[in-house]
Amino acid sequence: MGCQGQLNKPSRRSTLALLGAAAFGHRIQPSWGQTSPSLPVLRVAIISRTVFYAPLWAALELKLFEREGLHVTVLVFDNAERITEALLKGEIDIAVSTPESVMVDAYQGGPLRMVAGNAEKLPHQIIARPPVQSTQDLVGARFGVLSLKEGTAYLVKRYAESIGLNKDHYTVVAVGGAPTRWKHLQDGSIDVGFQPFPLSYVAEDAGYSNLGAVSALFPDWLFTCVNVHQRWAQQHAQQLKVFLATLNAAQLQFMATPHAFAPLLAQELRTTPAYAARAIDQALRMNMFAPGTRVHPPAVKAVFEALLDTEQLPAGTAFQMERFFDASYL
Repeated sequence: MGCQGQLNKPSRRSTLALLGAAAFGHRIQPSWGQTSPSLPVLRVAIISRTVFYAPLWAALELKLFEREGLHVTVLVFDNAERITEALLKGEIDIAVSTPESVMVDAYQGGPLRMVAGNAEKLPHQIIARPPVQSTQDLVGARFGVLSLKEGTAYLVKRYAESIGLNKDHYTVVAVGGAPTRWKHLQDGSIDVGFQPFPLSYVAEDAGYSNLGAVSALFPDWLFTCVNVHQRWAQQHAQQLKVFLATLNAAQLQFMATPHAFAPLLAQELRTTPAYAARAIDQALRMNMFAPGTRVHPPAVKAVFEALLDTEQLPAGTAFQMERFFDASYL
């Protein structure tokens, strides 16, 4: 099938708006999914509408999951802790989200496991409100992050140290994912946010300052991965294997004809086709997507060392990927 023809068709499908409100007791933004009620349903959670999820959206747009006998629905949580809670409670089946809570849970003997990689390079730029013109202006700044324990929180700490700020010189505020951080930057409730492209492009064009790329400090970092509850994975092993294989197939199609997917990304990221195409080019240039949905040891070890540094794991804990990563589904 030629994907350009498919991508030019309207593709928005509302699938879990009512179910999400009922199941989780708070507003969760529905993304979209494939509508074949007779197929096995996989409930997939994502953090926010960011470029990391391009392969997942490509798989949905091309109906690859449906062809493999799966009905995939996607929910946007905008909160890492809620995703972890939903996984533990069995309210979702799969999460494409941050790795920190899964690693901590597994080391503590819990049931959460990482089963595949997603984004192993950081596309974030350090975006500040216009009054900030240089790092010297960051004394007293409020940094907005996804969570105080996951995502960009540790990156802020390391960045602040690298420019000579101690912990008394700035504050960190948990506000949500990148689109939510952009709203807080605009309304002035935070001063700095680590923003992935294309939101970084939008901010720069609106006159906000770009103080540099986070990847300069962290060349390898597993920012998002595929996470599951171990019991669910064991009971649905074949479905999980098909999901992961299909996600990888979609990633390969996306990388083979990336610009064909620019309209889709523009729709999902709520941006323009030009910004979406630029984001795709930059993501591929920096090798952001994990090849074969691997979990790359240097990328995950960087996260592990952050967990030690922030005392979320006890000092002296050994790095053992088998404690938190189950490769048997790839």
